[in-house]
Amino acid sequence: MSRDTIRRHTSLPRDEWLTKKAAEREAILIYHDDEGHSWTQTAAHFGLHVDTVRRRARRARRDRAAADTHEDPQSST
Repeated sequence: MSRDTIRRHTSLPRDEWLTKKAAEREAILIYHDDEGHSWTQTAAHFGLHVDTVRRRARRARRDRAAADTHEDPQSST
């Protein structure tokens, strides 16, 4: 099999990948904010660096706020 064939059979469509990433960001936000864990605990739980979970939680908060106001979350930086 060629590399392109393998990639086509194993990769997710973009919309599914984006949905999966949004769900991961939301899970990080819930674990930290709603369940009250520290950033260090959150990073360890998800196997990520502390800065990474902070960035993803910040993005999830922006996405939530945009959903509440029905905006495009990509438009606010």
